[in-house]
Amino acid sequence: MGLAIAQENNMGLMRRNCSMKRVFLILAGLLAIHIVVMTLFDIYRPPLTDFPDNEPGYGDCPACITRHPRKSNCKGCFPIAYPNILNNGKMCETGKSLDFMILIASEPEHVKHREAIRDSWVSKNAKYENVTFKYAFIMGLDHSNNTANANVLTEADTSNDIIQYNFVEHFRNDTIKGVLALNWAVQFCQNANILIKVDDDVFLNIPNLKDTLDKTPLDKTVAGHWLASRGPVRTEKSKAYVPYSYFPESSLPEYISSSMYLMTYETAVEVVKTVPDTPFFHLEGVYISFVIHKIGYGVKQLDGFNNFQVHPNPQYYCSCLTTSQELEPEDVTMIWDGMRLAGCTEQRVRCKTSYTPYIDVTWCRYWWWRHTIWLIAKWTFIITMCINIPLGGLLNYLGSRGVYLNALHKALYLGDTDGLVEHAKDGRSLRDIVSSNPPTLIKNV
Repeated sequence: MGLAIAQENNMGLMRRNCSMKRVFLILAGLLAIHIVVMTLFDIYRPPLTDFPDNEPGYGDCPACITRHPRKSNCKGCFPIAYPNILNNGKMCETGKSLDFMILIASEPEHVKHREAIRDSWVSKNAKYENVTFKYAFIMGLDHSNNTANANVLTEADTSNDIIQYNFVEHFRNDTIKGVLALNWAVQFCQNANILIKVDDDVFLNIPNLKDTLDKTPLDKTVAGHWLASRGPVRTEKSKAYVPYSYFPESSLPEYISSSMYLMTYETAVEVVKTVPDTPFFHLEGVYISFVIHKIGYGVKQLDGFNNFQVHPNPQYYCSCLTTSQELEPEDVTMIWDGMRLAGCTEQRVRCKTSYTPYIDVTWCRYWWWRHTIWLIAKWTFIITMCINIPLGGLLNYLGSRGVYLNALHKALYLGDTDGLVEHAKDGRSLRDIVSSNPPTLIKNV
């Protein structure tokens, strides 16, 4: 009796080991296939061409990408000369010095994004302590939705916070939008100390930003989420695609994420002066960094800046976070409501916890790592289930039809474990058993 129980336990352990090894081998095999396919794609793919001539937003230069390599210098090749549809040039005429002029890049169709921002972090009800700012939404024209373009004019009459230029909205024209925003602010917001460009899918924690800048002056830099020098993306389907024919160099300079960056007014003046003589580049963050490096200034990472979506925990947002991006309008509203309940919408709050008197940099890092580990665990579980469930179903289906991959599959499906136990008693490992039964389809007769 005891021997039978031991044999059964032995067999259960062998089955579990077999299942775990099978999952690992499948994952390793898929990874190997992916690496081989991508390597072959890079080696044997045809030469990359220019962006399609009929892409929206490329009807005229400088936004068009030619088939000639991008020059490092030029004279007057990128004029900032797009007609203004909505100006609101008197927005900054308050007679007071502004800490921030916030330039929010939007699109005509993003009505809900603008409403969520107006009701949250730029709301008139958000009474920030010791912070003065103005904001404006910057956008072009939708090339395929005249209704949305017309609705913008109506919205502007009500909100008085929209600046619109006559250029086509397209993600490859984001550089144009960013440059026009800085140019507008340099002309009309000379009383602003710092200019901030931010996308409309970003949540900006203004009290935390003010607290960070009080400790970390900008000086002659553009600051935000810093990205190290890296090679251009050569995958044609990517939004960050850079053709060889346009930029043949092997690496880009260190740059700032375009989702949000900021600079002093004085630095912005130098940027606007330098733009006309700096050849266009369709990735906004890279282009701004090209200009900054050309001036002789630098780029800087600021604490709390992220170029990804951060888990919306109110304590983390109150104490650690300055920006989070890729947010839907309802996410922005939810974050703001959570921060309001936590009492940190007016100033930075060091939330108390059960294990530390206040949330400091160490706690912020701990929370970040905890969230990262949670994401890894979540996606590992999802991927494992996506592989194991179909695989288990396939093996069961084959077994029900009397078809088996090998003798081990047949024995496990039929519950005929006597032979496997005998092999184990003889000192043979599970690997020996499997290797002696190669994966040949066996038809049960």
